[in-house]
Amino acid sequence: MSGPGLVIIASAVVLLIAVVLVAWWLQLRRPRAMRAFATRHGLSYMGDTWVLGDCDFSLFRKGEKRSWSNVMTGQWNGVTVVYADYSFSDRDGRSSQTYVFSAVLTDLGCAMPEVEVTARSMVGDLADSLSAQGLRLGPKEFDQRFVVNSDDESFAYELLDGRMIDVLLQCPADLHVHFGPDRMIVWGRRRAPGDLEPILDAAAALSQRVPVVARDGRRVPAAAVPR
Repeated sequence: MSGPGLVIIASAVVLLIAVVLVAWWLQLRRPRAMRAFATRHGLSYMGDTWVLGDCDFSLFRKGEKRSWSNVMTGQWNGVTVVYADYSFSDRDGRSSQTYVFSAVLTDLGCAMPEVEVTARSMVGDLADSLSAQGLRLGPKEFDQRFVVNSDDESFAYELLDGRMIDVLLQCPADLHVHFGPDRMIVWGRRRAPGDLEPILDAAAALSQRVPVVARDGRRVPAAAVPR
């Protein structure tokens, strides 16, 4: 093989090694930064330990190769939260795409019909799998920004009252919220460690805003409503 050919091969090998090293460095850097974030805010860093299963959330049942990492748990603005980097792969023939999200869970303290609130800014298969119409809640800004789906429409109207709508409109634009059956999940694009506070704030505010509603004997505890 000629000299130029060897140079090209050597350059390609060096580039490949550099890419692998950078990926490895970034993979190690995030857990350290997440652990530091947990320490600063009084949260417990659990690493890859996830014991909640799929919680009956459609997000946690999508695709394959599902994984939870950088799990943190503790009190945030007076609400017990569980945070995780969540990823899964979706295969289409020979190609595969991996989705990665930041997800925050809270315990609603009761059983309730499921209600999903999806940001219209979401694109791709995850958004296409939901109804393009959804329920109309009334406020133009809200209906333009979100799609709401539930098998129990009357309960959805009770849950998403005016004050809940106000909280949702203050949330980051990409967030998706799934209420029920007994937990709530708030998720969106994966955040950098320095950008986690807004999604945690949103989860705590939404959990606190769940109004006291009764439906077929189900009732949200009064403690879930801010005083």
